[in-house]
Amino acid sequence: MGDEATLPTGTDDLETTFTEQNITDVEVADNSRVSQTATAEFAIFQFKDNVGDADTFTITWTGQSNLASSYSNVYLQIYNRTSLAWETIDNDLTSSADTDFTLTYTVSGAVPYKDNDNVICCRIWQQGV
Repeated sequence: MGDEATLPTGTDDLETTFTEQNITDVEVADNSRVSQTATAEFAIFQFKDNVGDADTFTITWTGQSNLASSYSNVYLQIYNRTSLAWETIDNDLTSSADTDFTLTYTVSGAVPYKDNDNVICCRIWQQGV
């Protein structure tokens, strides 16, 4: 996770690595939170997951922001390893601050998104003010 002045173009790890406790906190939608600040920057959570041989899978993220998405949209993106670009697969532009919302997308035809080890890279981001 990180707060960045510009959105990264690749999949390099961000400035702050998730701790074991952070991973436990985000594994289940249960009101456990991992915070990321970003004043006049992009608040980004990046996840890398092994999807195995699956050609179809669903990506789901549930969380909240202290900045309403109607003021600054929240985006879910997946990295396309063929085009070497981030693709927006869902977004939220209507949720109130400090209210849970869910971003989700079903990928069908996973080959462009997986590396040689079947790992995909996704991120959720919002531009802070």
